[in-house]
Amino acid sequence: MTNSYYLFTGGHSGLGLGVVRRLLVPGNRIGLIVRNEARATEAKTALQDHPLELVDSIDFFYADLADRSQVDRVVEEILARWPQVDRLFNNAAVLSPSGPLRSRKTHPQFEVNTVAAYRLTVGLESLVKKSSDPRVVTTVTAGMSKRRLRLNRLLNPSFRNDMGVYVQSKQAVMLLMEELSRQWPEVDFVSVNPGANKTKMTTGSATPGFVKVLARLFFSDPKVGTQRIYDAAFDARFAGLHDASVSNDRVVPTRVPLSGADRETLIARIEGDAAG
Repeated sequence: MTNSYYLFTGGHSGLGLGVVRRLLVPGNRIGLIVRNEARATEAKTALQDHPLELVDSIDFFYADLADRSQVDRVVEEILARWPQVDRLFNNAAVLSPSGPLRSRKTHPQFEVNTVAAYRLTVGLESLVKKSSDPRVVTTVTAGMSKRRLRLNRLLNPSFRNDMGVYVQSKQAVMLLMEELSRQWPEVDFVSVNPGANKTKMTTGSATPGFVKVLARLFFSDPKVGTQRIYDAAFDARFAGLHDASVSNDRVVPTRVPLSGADRETLIARIEGDAAG
């Protein structure tokens, strides 16, 4: 698929960058939403094996995805600069926050992994629907199709189990994307679990120690996860999914959908004012 517009969060490194590498070819337009110039430089440096004119053609949009006002601002910028979005990759994620993120009134995992992805997707609805073959690809995690969402963990800032909050934030965004898939039947929505991969998020300094040990012993080469996200974006097998996600290249039905009460609570919190 060429001459298309591909927009990424979490595209400056890790699995997202791996997909960017495959799509950075003549005719395609790549957009990366990054926090700052340092992240943009990181992406450009990692892509030095590509022709300079292609790297220079990347559109960088700047926003801290933990800040709702910046998310809304970058939506307006993209609406003004791009004519359409053929693939929206909601790939950014926070696993274990550190530094200033810890002082916020809501979990940073909720703000980045759930709120930002939902607000971006809804805000860019008009551009997504201008595509002749639109698809929204959201990176999630394993084991969520059989569990009920626990909002008391996700929305309670005193709950300090980072991994627990992370899983709930990813489950919430998966369920919300399923809701949107029913409201926007002309758009394909694919939530994909790329498996456990060795990336900065699973091996970095802020990563819980037990995750680092697991990553060293058992996690896959990032190429595995990159391929799974790429397939989620372009494989015809995953078109028209409803109430299901993709895990290990298989369609997995969602056994516990979002309840009406949980949906109302989630949407109210997501559409509210920016968190402190």
